[in-house]
Amino acid sequence: MLRFYCLIRTADADAIGVNRQKEQRQEAYVKKLKRVQTDVIEVQRPKGDFEYITAGYGVANWSIQTALCCWLCANYGNQRLPIVSISDGARDIRLRLWRVFGGQVTIILDWYHLNKKVWTLMSMIAKNKLQKEEAAKTIVGLLWVAKTDDAIGYIQTMTVKNTLKQEELIEYLRKHQTEIINYKKRKEVEKTIGSGRAEKGVDMIVAYRQKNKPIAWSEKGSYALSTLRAEALNLAKAASRTLNITATIILKIWLWDSILNFYTSAARIAG
Repeated sequence: MLRFYCLIRTADADAIGVNRQKEQRQEAYVKKLKRVQTDVIEVQRPKGDFEYITAGYGVANWSIQTALCCWLCANYGNQRLPIVSISDGARDIRLRLWRVFGGQVTIILDWYHLNKKVWTLMSMIAKNKLQKEEAAKTIVGLLWVAKTDDAIGYIQTMTVKNTLKQEELIEYLRKHQTEIINYKKRKEVEKTIGSGRAEKGVDMIVAYRQKNKPIAWSEKGSYALSTLRAEALNLAKAASRTLNITATIILKIWLWDSILNFYTSAARIAG
């Protein structure tokens, strides 16, 4: 999962896998991947509202990175936008960020995934339920305020039932240590610590239609439908903005008209 955050503007991105159609049987058939990876990015326009970007369909070499770069150029020109990405820490997300922003991006590990990782692995590490809950709460509490070294030290002193999973959790925290921040402080200043907008985007654009079993999709079909769905949602947002603007204008006209009628009536009574 990928989430871009600008200090000025924000953009969310995510990817979701749907079932791939089976290939026609033929000689020397090579089994293909079972999933079609469909990417979605939600970006914030200069005026503050959001719209969706997909890789598109029908244009050669039109990747999600190309679409994002073109969108940024069209909407922000040559502005330098400091980017903070909140993601689940996947390697392909880092590579994509570096391709688009040249490495000039700060990556924060999504709190939901960090918290879930600790609890999931602790279920396999701890000897019993009591130890699991006590250890998980302690580790999560330390990570909440960016005390990663203390969390690792605590895990190392534990008496466990599965040393391989213990090492896996330690390695995970070491790998993402630079991405684990003081989530408490960030939360206190009302900045987001998760990537819920990105997840909601892929649910609305891809999963809503394509994740239903037993439906399967080709890359072309998945990309084409995602592009249409994204454009439909963008148009719906644009229409909503127009309606809101229209409603605001009507309300202002009504208020001024009411005020004018009030003072006119008051003047007639006084006269």
